[in-house]
Amino acid sequence: AVVLPQTNFILEVPQTAQRAFSQLFSTCAQDEDCSKTYPDLENRFYQVVEKLNQTPATVGLTDPDSGITYQALIDGDTFLDGIFQFLYLADLIPALPQTIVDAENGEFGFFARIFSILVFDRSYSYGMYFSVLCSEDADFTPDQVSLEGVHPQLAKAQAEGPEQFLNTCSLWQVETLDDNMDEPVESTLPVLVLSGGFDPITPPENGHIVAERLPNSFV
Repeated sequence: AVVLPQTNFILEVPQTAQRAFSQLFSTCAQDEDCSKTYPDLENRFYQVVEKLNQTPATVGLTDPDSGITYQALIDGDTFLDGIFQFLYLADLIPALPQTIVDAENGEFGFFARIFSILVFDRSYSYGMYFSVLCSEDADFTPDQVSLEGVHPQLAKAQAEGPEQFLNTCSLWQVETLDDNMDEPVESTLPVLVLSGGFDPITPPENGHIVAERLPNSFV
């Protein structure tokens, strides 16, 4: 999906996460079968988060490479982050209401299977991630992050992220790129702009914004 050079997406993570969760819950509420099977899903989700923060669940996470299962404490913030990560996977989205209700009932089998894949994913280069983002987007202060309109449980889970990011960048010590890195992309080349409707980081409106300076684009 699309990240705009002219904005710092790290500052927008709480808002974009709120948008994605709201999209999930409103889509279920507007679907007759989903709303009947999973009524009041949004409130139930945040109640599960609160309950797990008070009393974490012990869940077995299995490393798919070694087959070893580790007992992990899943608190509410971790569960929330897991559902957040699952929103990246379009095929999983129809299963999320049931995953939330399962957790409400103390069942974490499906959550654990998918979360294990993410926890033990060795294909992701955190070094490259921070080399890119610290050079491009570490020019902010935590007080610039807006939590307005973000659900309190989600705001709590997101509140420390920007400061942790800046702390990591101070240790990673990559050279900061100059200001032209933040200039909008302009081109007459034909461009296909793709976005995911439930994407929790890069919302579809990013695609429409970037397309304004790409006259031969299709969103």
